[in-house]
Amino acid sequence: MNVSQVNSLLRWLLGASGPVGALLVYWGVPVEYLGSLTEIVIGCVAVIPPLIALVLSIRAHSKSRIIAEVEAIPEVVKVLIDPAATGEVARAAIDPLRPKVSLRN
Repeated sequence: MNVSQVNSLLRWLLGASGPVGALLVYWGVPVEYLGSLTEIVIGCVAVIPPLIALVLSIRAHSKSRIIAEVEAIPEVVKVLIDPAATGEVARAAIDPLRPKVSLRN
């Protein structure tokens, strides 16, 4: 994970902490005080939008996506990648469908 993805995770944790905290408190209440099943369902459903935002944010902040965004800038002629690069950055450098991206000599 890079810094942007960690920040996305932290933002998600802050957004989801309310519904998750409510569920934990709700589940900690003795059985005789429990309300309807509707409250549990609402609590579970409330976590879904922040979870979707987390997944999309992590995907949007991947190194490959950042390289693609730089490639899309019309003023950028070439993106040079360090030959020691690994993972998705190295794959981007050798991808024939990405003519602007190449390995630095």
